Amino acid sequence: MESSTTVSPRHDKLRQAVRWISDHGPATNELIEEAGLRFNLSPVDAEFLRTSFTQGSNLLPKN
Repeated sequence: MESSTTVSPRHDKLRQAVRWISDHGPATNELIEEAGLRFNLSPVDAEFLRTSFTQGSNLLPKN
């Protein structure tokens, strides 16, 4: 039986995109768009990234 905490491949792309953005500087619209293309995110996932980063909902861990 599979654990309920297993990350699906679709969500794994989103997680990788968030990590990539955090490694490449402040989350600008251009950087978010590039992450969407680089990780082949769906339009819904790309919009999630955009709204999450631009509405002050910080997805990045605090140092």
